[in-house]
Amino acid sequence: MDNNKKGRFYLIGISIIIFILLIVAIVFTFIDKEQNQKLNNSTSDKKTTPILNLPTPPEIEPDKTEQLTKNSKQINKAELKKSKIDALQQSEEFDITLVDNSLREHFHSLYFKYRDAKDRNEFMDKIRADLLSEFPIETAEKLIKIYETYIDCELSIQEKMLQFEKPETPEDMLNMADEIFAFRKHILGDELAQRLFGEEYNMTSFKIMGSQIYNDNSLYGSEKEAKLRQLAAEIYGDQPDVAISDKTGESLYQEKLLLYKRDFEEMDEIEKKKKIREFREEYLPIEDIENIEAAELEIEANAKRDQNYDESKSAILNDSSLSESDKKAKIYEIQNQIYGSMADEVRRGEEM
Repeated sequence: MDNNKKGRFYLIGISIIIFILLIVAIVFTFIDKEQNQKLNNSTSDKKTTPILNLPTPPEIEPDKTEQLTKNSKQINKAELKKSKIDALQQSEEFDITLVDNSLREHFHSLYFKYRDAKDRNEFMDKIRADLLSEFPIETAEKLIKIYETYIDCELSIQEKMLQFEKPETPEDMLNMADEIFAFRKHILGDELAQRLFGEEYNMTSFKIMGSQIYNDNSLYGSEKEAKLRQLAAEIYGDQPDVAISDKTGESLYQEKLLLYKRDFEEMDEIEKKKKIREFREEYLPIEDIENIEAAELEIEANAKRDQNYDESKSAILNDSSLSESDKKAKIYEIQNQIYGSMADEVRRGEEM
């Protein structure tokens, strides 16, 4: 298999990583012009058989096309050809009841496990062998059919990613997530797309819209929490707790601090410490709280120590009754008094 065709398998990983980056960092990496040219060249190679019978991208509703079509005129050339995927789904071996988000995660791991295969046949042979080693023959054969549908969809998504511009705002990111999920549903059908990618889509949407609430400094903590509960109910329906099901106590605690940012700014130091202690007791084990508070006390003590030293040193330097040698001797003395065994390290730092 030449580099152009092998690149298509590699591109799946890029598209998946790009989509995940919508959640965590809001940063996207897109295919450069050379990769785009390689992809175009591979479709015009008359001497070899394409890795996949990739379908033409679908027509999208007019109000959602502008951003997607700026860099490509292919979007409106033809209706999506889904014959290969339709045939897979209509086969007796295809069993949609086996599909859920955990299966998609397993498929995702299999791609990265065997992505260095020399061509599609070798790749699918390795997938087949892996699934047959994990499941009964009948179940494995059904999963293989589903995997073929999945991999064709993901390669189609990679081609579609070439049409996107870099999103600049949360609204752009939401539009991108909406278009990708709509495209998957168009290819796979609503039920299969929902089973494979519905959970990922909900999580992405919640994180993007939720980040706007977290970062709204005009809202108090209780107002942000109310908006987040409403958003979770809108996205997850009667299971809003799904939105926090994968979070640790530490992450929930850090989010709580962000939610109450405005409240903290309007509190005095005593009120602020009391509120933070309440949040810690709500989400963290007692040993973690004790360690955190011990570290904070040490930081406060060190800050106070450094402040005392700076004030004493400044007073000595500004004492016009002292000679330069006297000033140096007194500073040396207070360094020993305040820093003890660390005094030499302080002196080396000041000399530098």
